[in-house]
Amino acid sequence: MRKLVELRTRIFAFILALIMLFLSLPSYALSLSLTDNEVTENKTEEVTEDYSKVSVLHDGAKKSFVNLAEDGKETLAAFVTGIKPSEISWQILIPGGNKWVNINGCNSETLPVSYAVVGSMLDADNNAFIRSSVKSGNDTYVSEPVGISADAPHFLQVTLIALSRNSIS
Repeated sequence: MRKLVELRTRIFAFILALIMLFLSLPSYALSLSLTDNEVTENKTEEVTEDYSKVSVLHDGAKKSFVNLAEDGKETLAAFVTGIKPSEISWQILIPGGNKWVNINGCNSETLPVSYAVVGSMLDADNNAFIRSSVKSGNDTYVSEPVGISADAPHFLQVTLIALSRNSIS
């Protein structure tokens, strides 16, 4: 009987530990598609880094860095001048490189930014860099990158101790 209670306690502790492990995993499912200069039908499309045509705004102002609270959400907006956009997309920089990737499904003038969006792309200083990419005719224009400063969320660590009735004196 005592071994059965110990076994139940250990199984319960194991299941609880598994649940805690799954709850502590990042909840983002960020789909990324690699684009250096998008290749379509063996034709490389040049990206124009003319920052005067596309800007990224936060709270109505152009900023170089935005602080993201641990559980917060900020909204970035693409601001386009002098061109007629046919497509707007958002890109994030792969840490440690110079390769930008599209954030799939983010094709509107605004981008809600949360830890779920930038968490997997933070560099060693907990910064991620996002830019807007705008197509107009055959040309693609990008904005200056905006830094997103995000601290990693803190997860609750639980240590389980199984006690049997005989171990308590």
